[in-house]
Amino acid sequence: MLRRPGTSDFRTPRTAGTIFKRTVRTLLSAEQLNQAIMRESARVDRRGGGTLSLVLFRLPPSAGRRSRRRRMSISAVRLARTILQRIRVTDDVGWFDEQHLGVLLPDTPPAGAWRLAQEVCHIVARRGPRPLCTMYTYPARCPAEPADAQPGVVRTSEMQLDRRVEQGSAIKVAS
Repeated sequence: MLRRPGTSDFRTPRTAGTIFKRTVRTLLSAEQLNQAIMRESARVDRRGGGTLSLVLFRLPPSAGRRSRRRRMSISAVRLARTILQRIRVTDDVGWFDEQHLGVLLPDTPPAGAWRLAQEVCHIVARRGPRPLCTMYTYPARCPAEPADAQPGVVRTSEMQLDRRVEQGSAIKVAS
């Protein structure tokens, strides 16, 4: 079977086109994403190992043009579609809050999450503003920033996923 470069083994033509098809309309709500975060962090705790990463992409200002049948700006739709094309079947994508799309990456170390964030930022920046993003890990591990980190990819050790999970269902990011 032929695969496009950069696609994982999980995205075969059968799974990518039928059962697991994801679109902008199928993004998780903030409540659903929060439930997925709680579920996956509990799974990490139960196993006693592994890493859970969450990458938040800040949506571009919505002052731009809007597509016809959508409330989202065209640049926000472009960001969501780019994310949906880059994730694995096991990953979850949804609204973290009104200004952030979240990508939940189970069993993904920080280096893998940053690779995804950089790829998405690079692809989106070709046709519009570069999105800002922040990464959280659970359990809290935040290695030194790689030398090749691109502008717009923010790494902060004080903002960790386990702190956000402890705050309960109203998970928010300080702007």
